[in-house]
Amino acid sequence: MNSLKNNQHSTTLLIDISDEYKVRIEDGKEFSKSIFFKIYKDAFRNTYEIVRQNESAKSDLDVYNNIIVFSGERGRGKSSSMVSFLKSLTNIQKFKKVDFFLDFPISEIINRKFASLDIIDPSLFKGEETLFEIIVAKMFSKFQNSFSNSGKEINHDDKRLVLKEFQKVFTNLKVINGGKKYIYDREPIDALSALAYGSNLYSSFTSLIDVYLDKVEQCEFLVIAIDDFDLNMADTYKMLEDIRQFLIQHKILILVSCRIEQVYQSVENNFLNQFGRLPARFEDRKTSHTITINEGRGYSQRININENGPREGNFHIDPLRIQANRYVEKLFPLSHILSMPVITDTNPLPIEFREGKYVTPKIDKFIINIDKELFTENKPLNYLSQYAESDKIGTEVFVGNNLQDVVLDLIYSKTGVFINKPTYRLNAIIPNTLRQVHSLIGAITLSVDSLSNLKNYIVDIAQNELPSKLVDIFINLEKQEFQMMNLHFLNFMGIIREHFDISNKNDFNYLLYPKNPGNVSLGDTYSVLKRFYDNVRNHDELAVKFLDYISIYLAVRTKIMERSNPSKLMQATMGGYFNGYNEVFPVQRRGGKRRDWVTFRLNQWDELSDEERYWLGFFIQFLGVYQNDYRDKKESPFFKELNSQGGNIEHAIFSPLAPLSNSMFATDVWRSLMKTSEDANSSQLYRELLEWNESNSLQSFLNNNMFYLEFLQTLDEISKRQHKSDSVGSYSAAIKDYMLISADQALDRIKEKYPYIALDLKHKVVDHPVYHKWNDMDENRNVFDIVDGLFDMSDERETFSQQDKNTARELLRNYNRYFANPQEQSPRGAKQAMNTVVKSFADSSYPREKLEEFRKLMDLDLEDGLNRIKNYLNQMR
Repeated sequence: MNSLKNNQHSTTLLIDISDEYKVRIEDGKEFSKSIFFKIYKDAFRNTYEIVRQNESAKSDLDVYNNIIVFSGERGRGKSSSMVSFLKSLTNIQKFKKVDFFLDFPISEIINRKFASLDIIDPSLFKGEETLFEIIVAKMFSKFQNSFSNSGKEINHDDKRLVLKEFQKVFTNLKVINGGKKYIYDREPIDALSALAYGSNLYSSFTSLIDVYLDKVEQCEFLVIAIDDFDLNMADTYKMLEDIRQFLIQHKILILVSCRIEQVYQSVENNFLNQFGRLPARFEDRKTSHTITINEGRGYSQRININENGPREGNFHIDPLRIQANRYVEKLFPLSHILSMPVITDTNPLPIEFREGKYVTPKIDKFIINIDKELFTENKPLNYLSQYAESDKIGTEVFVGNNLQDVVLDLIYSKTGVFINKPTYRLNAIIPNTLRQVHSLIGAITLSVDSLSNLKNYIVDIAQNELPSKLVDIFINLEKQEFQMMNLHFLNFMGIIREHFDISNKNDFNYLLYPKNPGNVSLGDTYSVLKRFYDNVRNHDELAVKFLDYISIYLAVRTKIMERSNPSKLMQATMGGYFNGYNEVFPVQRRGGKRRDWVTFRLNQWDELSDEERYWLGFFIQFLGVYQNDYRDKKESPFFKELNSQGGNIEHAIFSPLAPLSNSMFATDVWRSLMKTSEDANSSQLYRELLEWNESNSLQSFLNNNMFYLEFLQTLDEISKRQHKSDSVGSYSAAIKDYMLISADQALDRIKEKYPYIALDLKHKVVDHPVYHKWNDMDENRNVFDIVDGLFDMSDERETFSQQDKNTARELLRNYNRYFANPQEQSPRGAKQAMNTVVKSFADSSYPREKLEEFRKLMDLDLEDGLNRIKNYLNQMR
C-alpha cells in the first residue's frame, strides 16, 4: 500500500511544454508521484466526509457542505488537479488495484459511482445566464445525448418521469424570473402555491437529482465542476448565492477551481456596491446595521454589522470585509480549501489536519528532457518529465534536487550565463507556478538565439512585476550600446538610491553619477550592485526582484558583447573588477590598514629589474594620485605611462586583485611601466600571459557580475576564517595566502555549489602566470621586501585630519569595553554605542562613510563589524 511514511512523500514533477496553455490531466496511476499528491489525498478525504454525511439520516443541511475548492494563483495547476481528480473520481472503480486508491479513506468509496457534467466555465457566461440555469441545461443536454448518441434504450415511463422532473424545475424557474406580477396574474390556487417559489425550486431540483441519477446515470452522486470560478468577477456573488440556495444538498458534489482571495474581494465589492463603505469606528457611540441580502428567490440572509468592528491595536478592520469573509467561509470552509503546492518549496513544514498529520509532498527530483531535434522535426518537448530517459538518442537531460538547480543548469547550458543562488532565498528568476516554468524554459529553448530571448524574457517579467519607475531603467538600457549602458545604469541607480536607504553624503556619488562612459568599468557596476544588495532585506520583494533582474540583464548583455565584440568588452574591464569601494581580506590587526587597496609611493621602483617591475605592475590598479572624480574627466586614468610628459608619477595603488583584469592588458602594462624601449616579447611573463589568455576559462566568469560578487564574498569569508590573526606574517606573505590559497578554495567551493558550470579548475588562480610567479620569486626577497615596504609606508593614515585623529583616540578610550570583548556585548547596546561613534564625525566626511558601512555590517555580523570599527579608529589615530 502507498502510505505516508514518516509524514513525508516524495514526488517528481511532470510538465509537457506542448500543452503549455492546456489543462494537463493526470491519470489516477500517476497520483502517487504527482506534485499534487497531497491535493488528491485531501480531495478524496473531503469526498469521503461528504459521502458519509449523505448516508447519515440525521445529516443537517445547516452544517452540511458538499464543496471542494482547488485554490491557487494563476498557473499553479488548480484546473489541472481539479480535472484530474474529477476524471479519477468518475472512473474510480478502474483503480481498485492501484496502491494510491487502497489507502483509507479512499478505499471506503472505491465502489461508489459518480457521474459528472461537462465542466462549467463562468467566464463564458453571456447576458443573464445564471450558474443554476447552466447546470440544469447541461443536465438536460446530457439526458438527451445519452440516448440519441449512444443508442441507449430507456423505458418510456422512466423517460416521461425524467422529463416531468425537468418540467417542474423549469416551471419554478419561470416563476422566479417572472417576478411577483407573474404570480398574481395566475389563478388564485396556482398563485398561492407559487408564492413559495424559492423553496419550490429547491425541492423540485432535489427531486430531479434523485430521478436523474437513478434513471439516466445509474450513479449515486452527481459531480458538478466549475473552473475559474473567480474570473467572472461581476457575477461571483450571484453564483455563490445559486450554490447556497440550490446546490448544497445530498447526492451533489461541487468542485470549484479559483483564487480564493479574489472570491473574497468580489464578495466584498458586491457588499460595497449595495451598501456603501461603513465607517470602521465611531468614537462616541456604537451603531449597528442590519443588512438583508435577497436575490428574489425566496431566501434572504440578515447580517448584523457593528460599525466599530474588531480592532487590533491601532488597526481597524473594515466591517464589510469581515462579513464578506464570513459569508465566503460558510460556503467554502477552510477544511475544504485545497491550496496548490508551491513548486519551489523543497523542504515544506508539516500541516496539521483533524484525521492525522500530513506534509506537503517534497519534490525529490526535477528532470527536464529536451529533444535536440526539435527544430528539424518539430517534435513535442517534455519538460520536468517523470522519467529521465537519459539513454534516449537526441535528448538532453537536466536533473536536480530542486527547481532552482535544474532551471539555472538549463539556463547556463543554453546561454552560457551564470546566475547565482542567493543565501536564504531563491533567485527571483525562479518561477513560482507551472505556467511560469513553461514560459521561462520555452523562452530559452524554442529559439536559435537563446541569449537574446533570455534578455527579452527578463525585460518582459520586469515590466509585468516591477513599478514603472524601475521598469523605465530596463527600457532605457535597452536603447543603449554596451559602454553607454553601464554609464546609464550607474546614473539610474543614483536616482533610485533613496529607496534603498543609501546615503548621498559620501564619495559613493562619484560612482553613481559618472559622465565619461570610457572611464566606467565593470567593477563600477559590481560595486554598485553589491552596495545595493547589502542595503536590502530579503522580505523587500520588489527591491530583491529588481536587483536580481537587473543583475541578470547586465550579465546577459555582457555575454552578448563577449560573443559579438570581445574587444569592446575589454574596454569595459580596463578599470578592473575591483575598485576599492568594497573591502575584502582581513585588515591588519595592528593599525587596521586595508590589505586589498593600498596607496603607496614609487620611491623604491628603480631597485627592481625589468621583469620584477613588469610583474609588480600587474598589481597596480592606478598610477598617480587616485582621484574619485576620474569618471567625469575626459582623459583616461588607466595604464598611464610612468614617464609621460607633465612630470614623473610618484604614487600608485596596489591591489592583490588587480591581476585578474590587468592580465588581459599585458602590452598596456609593459608600455605603462617600463623605462626600456625593449619589446614586451622579450619577457617570459608576457609570453605566458598571452598563452593563458587564450585558454583561460575563468576570465569569462569574472565578466559576470553575479559570479564575481559570489567569488569575492566567498574569498572574503575563507580568508577571514582561516587567517583571523596576524600569524600570516608580512604583507607579502598574507597576500600570498589570500590569493594563492584562499582564492582557489573559493573557486572549489563555487564549483561544488554549481557543478554544471564549465569552470575549468585546471586554470586555478595559483596557475595564473602573475600569481604563479609569486612562487618563482619566493627566493628573491628583494621584490617582496619592496611589497612589504610599500604597505608599511602606505599613505592611508595621512588622509585624516588632526581633529579626526584626536576624535579616534578619544572614542577608542571611551568605548574600549565594546572593542576589547565584542562577544560579551549585547547586540542592542553595542549597536547603539557604535551609532554614537559614527555621529562623532562630520556628515560628509570620509571617516563617517566608512564607519557607517562598518556599522551596517554589525547587523549581519556583530563581532566582525565591531572589529572593523576598532581597526579603522586605530588606523586613524
